[in-house]
Amino acid sequence: IDYYRVAFLSHGEEYEYDIDALTGVTIDDHAGSDVPLVTDADTFAPLELPGETISVSIVPVPQPVEPAPKPVPAPQPEEPPAPAGEADEPAPDPDAGKHAFEVFCDCLMLDENLIAYLIDVLKANDRAGFYKLSQVTTHLDLDPDEFLYWLAHREDYAETDEERACAVILDACLDRLRAEGQMDVAAALLSGDRMTFDALRCEAPELRQLPVATYVWFEKNYLDRDYPLRFVLRCNGVQFPDTLKKEP
Repeated sequence: IDYYRVAFLSHGEEYEYDIDALTGVTIDDHAGSDVPLVTDADTFAPLELPGETISVSIVPVPQPVEPAPKPVPAPQPEEPPAPAGEADEPAPDPDAGKHAFEVFCDCLMLDENLIAYLIDVLKANDRAGFYKLSQVTTHLDLDPDEFLYWLAHREDYAETDEERACAVILDACLDRLRAEGQMDVAAALLSGDRMTFDALRCEAPELRQLPVATYVWFEKNYLDRDYPLRFVLRCNGVQFPDTLKKEP
């Protein structure tokens, strides 16, 4: 095949290529050969070869396709800055508007060890220990005598008549349970056990004829206040003053 000019067919058209030029064979190499040579004049002329004509279809080599560029995300609009003063605004204080003794009681009710310590310092009249406890819980120097007087008359400082009535009724009910030796029932009530309250409501004379005495009423006006702490202190021998002694 190296000595023949071959017709290549591609897409239905006929092209003629010089194999000698492609293979590096010169005209002198064909001396004495019967194979016709290609000249400039007949480069693109049709060529008839002895024997069969070799036709080759040229298949185009696929070119590598460059990947499409990734889309650039559009810039997101920046959020407008918060108005002056809002970014640094502190969270609302849950103790805002409360009496210092209320905050003190709330802190004590979070840990039974604090209540045990309070009972010890009050029974021992340890004023330094009470000041230390008030500093740890409220960062204030609270007076133990003023605290005990305030807690003894807690219902007098109630915001509603409903709370005052609830405090009087439940104190009487708990004192009766204590006198009858039913401290387990009293403890369940103070822990907020609803089944115990519902059962007691049907049996206790203080609650049986009181339609308003629901669990929500009990929880809102007694459990969520400072009355359970007062009952615990009384049961543990803490004495409450009837009057507040004024220093000369």
